[in-house]
Amino acid sequence: MKKNVLGIEIGNSRLKIVEVNRGNVVRFQCYDLPDNMVQGGSVVSWDALVEVLRNCIHAGGFQAKLACLVLPESECYVKPLSMPPMTEAQLMVNLPYEYQDAINGEKDNYIFDYAMKGIINDENGNPVEMQLLGAMVHKDLIQKYTELFRKAGLKLIKAVPRPLALQVLAKYYNPEFYKQDYAFLDLGNDMTIIDYFHNGVYDVNSTIDSGVKAIVQAVAETLHCDPHVAAGFLQTNKDDIIHNEALVNVYSTIAIEIMRGLNFYSFDNQDNTLEKVYYYGGGAWITPFLEEIAGDISLEL
Repeated sequence: MKKNVLGIEIGNSRLKIVEVNRGNVVRFQCYDLPDNMVQGGSVVSWDALVEVLRNCIHAGGFQAKLACLVLPESECYVKPLSMPPMTEAQLMVNLPYEYQDAINGEKDNYIFDYAMKGIINDENGNPVEMQLLGAMVHKDLIQKYTELFRKAGLKLIKAVPRPLALQVLAKYYNPEFYKQDYAFLDLGNDMTIIDYFHNGVYDVNSTIDSGVKAIVQAVAETLHCDPHVAAGFLQTNKDDIIHNEALVNVYSTIAIEIMRGLNFYSFDNQDNTLEKVYYYGGGAWITPFLEEIAGDISLEL
């Protein structure tokens, strides 16, 4: 993409903005969000978020006016699909019926899209099956995000579900990813997410209802302080708090759940070639946390 654009992800606790100019990152910033502005990936206070977004753009010196948004899983539905061969027009007619279990109300209230994974042919070379990655999101939500960005002085030009953003990112850094199975581990604030990719294409994910917030809570209980103060103590590693036994117990609990998730995926997909797990997120800097995970899982972290 040659245009000067912003990439924006609005998490439960942090707003992340990156500016890309002609394919090169020119600036990146993370900003802490006020409590309860976003819950479970869903924006609670749109008007307040406008002010936060506008102020962050100004404070970070961001120049681009076009923006791409990473959509959280809670706000969209992504899944692999297998369908008979058909034209694009036929596909767009039939795609909504693949989401009947997730549609609430009329299908016309949703936006449907897809990415082609591949086509399976018979022994004569005739196509017999299309393998797709489908996505669905409510039109009202896209309209809300469009209005949010407009009020903040931006124009929303693309919205991409988080797993697909990871897929594009992986291919950008290493084209060989499209020949491999791999997993991304998001050490987030409210939860921990494992995204699995088969032959470079998003397959499925699993979530653990615990994350950095549980580590911060352990700091607060250990140092007898407010969670906001505890978050600061964690970031500055006050008195080497990251090695405290109470925190190590939290690391261990989350690490064991990560191990169980990876083992379950491998058991359920015994033909997988998973060898590596790539980590990121708010907990990615906590060395003893990473060491606990690496010690529990059988894959390279």
